[in-house]
Parts: sequence; structure tokens; C-alpha cells
Amino acid sequence: MARGKALIEYAAEDNLDGFQRIFAESVKDEHLKNIMYWHVTRAFKIALRHKSLLVIEHLVEDLDLDLTHQSFKDTFHMFLFVC
Repeated sequence: MARGKALIEYAAEDNLDGFQRIFAESVKDEHLKNIMYWHVTRAFKIALRHKSLLVIEHLVEDLDLDLTHQSFKDTFHMFLFVC
């Protein structure tokens, strides 16, 4: 849970190095992968809210986040529209 909270905080601060470090540590644990997906989606929404472009780019480009997933319903499109 502390890792997930750290992911969300790093997304809000646009701290890509911290985000990548925590994400890499978390993905090593096989049983955390499903739990971490929720935290990554939440971090994505927080990053959009705070306009954390480094984290957004990392999630979309490097991690190939599925933006058609129902948890992102119109969120990313609204962000692009506002920009």
C-alpha cells in the first residue's frame, strides 16, 4: 500500500524518476501486479489533474497503458481537449 501511495504522490509531483523506481520495485513481485494496476490508473488520473506531463508520457508511451479501458472513460480525451 505504501508503494501505491508513493506512485500516486510521485505522479502528482511529476517526479518521473521516483515513479519509475517504485514501479520497477513493485512489478518484481508477481502477486502485486494486479494490485498495482489500480494504483497506476489512479496515478494516471492524478497526473492528468496536476498536468504532470513527464509521468503521463511515461505511462502512455513507455508502459503502453490501455487508454480504452473503462477506468479511463473520457478522462484522457478531456485532458487533451483542455490542453
